[in-house]
Amino acid sequence: MPGKVSNAVTLAASLGATAGARKLANMTWKLGSGKQPPRIRPTRT
Repeated sequence: MPGKVSNAVTLAASLGATAGARKLANMTWKLGSGKQPPRIRPTRT
């Protein structure tokens, strides 16, 4: 059970870091260009 909890915590931290990085990149884009950043669509495999 401790392994599952550890995996869940790691996943949540990873998703949080990804969301934070995306917000920072979008904010930088807006400041530089004055426009909305392009929306990146997930690719299908």
